[in-house]
Amino acid sequence: MFVLEDDASQPESGFVPKLMYCYREFICLSWCCFRIDIKSAGFISPKLIRSQNAINFAYIVYLKLKDLGVNSVAIESYVRRWLVYSILTGRYSGSPESAFDFDIKQIS
Repeated sequence: MFVLEDDASQPESGFVPKLMYCYREFICLSWCCFRIDIKSAGFISPKLIRSQNAINFAYIVYLKLKDLGVNSVAIESYVRRWLVYSILTGRYSGSPESAFDFDIKQIS
């Protein structure tokens, strides 16, 4: 668990400390877990990933499934498959906006 570091220049309560806490708890922790899942799929080097958009959408899927309360083992499996299939098919390589919109609507 991440802890907000003590800093005498920041007030103990207020918007900034709360924002930093939320950032560390949610974004950093989620991103670290997501990266572990991606590495477990065999993507151990950034050179193996041809599309940043595929990573972005896989992270969206990860966060959406997590928000829906899906089992973490199932999330790992779905995200790994989604990433591999989207990279192999080049789903998000050209103009990904329409594919993103369609896929998000299907998931929601």
